[in-house]
Amino acid sequence: MKRKSIVLLSAVVLLVSILFTGCDFSIQLPGGPEDVSQVGINNSVTRVVEVTDTDGNVIGTENVTLSDQEIKDGKDFYSKLNENALNGITDNRYNSASSSNAQNEKSIFESRNYYVIGRIVKDGKTSTYKLAQSGNKYAIMTVYNGNQLGIIIDYINIYLVQLENKSYITIPKALLAENEDTDIKSLLEDDLLDSDKKITENGTTNLEGKEVSYSKYDDGSVSYYKGNTILMTKSSDGTIIYYDTVQNSAPSGFFAPPSGYTSKPLNAQSVQEFSDLIGGTKSE
Repeated sequence: MKRKSIVLLSAVVLLVSILFTGCDFSIQLPGGPEDVSQVGINNSVTRVVEVTDTDGNVIGTENVTLSDQEIKDGKDFYSKLNENALNGITDNRYNSASSSNAQNEKSIFESRNYYVIGRIVKDGKTSTYKLAQSGNKYAIMTVYNGNQLGIIIDYINIYLVQLENKSYITIPKALLAENEDTDIKSLLEDDLLDSDKKITENGTTNLEGKEVSYSKYDDGSVSYYKGNTILMTKSSDGTIIYYDTVQNSAPSGFFAPPSGYTSKPLNAQSVQEFSDLIGGTKSE
């Protein structure tokens, strides 16, 4: 099984750092999503995305129609996370993995259509996270520098969603096309979760008083399993990812900015405001 959440969440932190450090936002970026900030429940919306590159060429369009239920799903996904969660593999998760009818999570992840809720432990703090994939679309809710942050990645755009002021910024992938970082390149090429790290060791061990199997990778990370159920991943820097629930579908509403949120323009001022809200670095 490829190491899903740890790869994506690490890349999100890297992405935010790159975007808010020394970026030149003086270029004009015509096009973008229709503002869905006034759309509420009991209304469907068709969101049209048309993005051009810096030469004025249209690089892609996409129509997304959301139903009442999908709008509600999106609002539920982009809701506040628990910032003071408990550590450890839960007994319920472990016991469910041991049952004869436990689902095959390896197959679910390989289907590229899933929804995960779990916990991330970093710098001594534990918070919940949400992660979903549908084909080449991704949606993430996490806590970054103590602030609630959503990330949406679709075919041509990246959306940064800030819960505190109910707003989002749209960043065309074309803006990052010249970046040389390998994780950013993976993001732009839609293979962010397809880690090419190699397994160096497999075995069994006792973890938190529970018998588990494990796989060690050549980057120093370790993933722990019970049968086909992934329980936990630990990276070389000590970051721990717990997988608490894995569902075999991801509603369309997860992959659009939530209803009631305001679209902010992509310019130095809005990026600076967003950076300040999440405790990021200064843009130049």
